[in-house]
Order: sequence, then C-alpha cells, then structure tokens
Amino acid sequence: MRYIEGSFKQPIPARTAIPDVAYYETDAFFPANGSYHCFHTCNCWAANGLEDAGVKVPWFSPLPSTVLWYLGEQ
Repeated sequence: MRYIEGSFKQPIPARTAIPDVAYYETDAFFPANGSYHCFHTCNCWAANGLEDAGVKVPWFSPLPSTVLWYLGEQ
C-alpha cells in the first residue's frame, strides 16, 4: 500500500481523476509521480510494487508476461 500511495501526486481524500481521460466508463487516470515510456510501462510499475512487497521479480518487466516469471519459484 505504501508503494501504491506513493505513486499518486495527490493524497487521500484530495485525489481526483484527470477529467475526460479514461478507456471506459469504469476506469480513471490520476496524476502520478514518475514517468511512463516504452522502457517504463505499467507492468514495470506493477513489478516494482511487487518487489517492494518482497516478491521476486525480473530486473526488467515491460511486458505482462514478464511481471510474474518467478511466481512459481516463491
């Protein structure tokens, strides 16, 4: 939770979604710390969070399949 909370620029309860930015009616994007590009994707963010929680992850995880490579070895 510490990692996820640290990702947001706005603290609870002031957190508000970026207006008119979403894939569907059921999702939202929020102002965040850090950057997003082809070498730092949402999968890298997820892997970093898992690593922060003590889960073994690859050193580079840009694709969905790479995030959980070591899951069976825990």
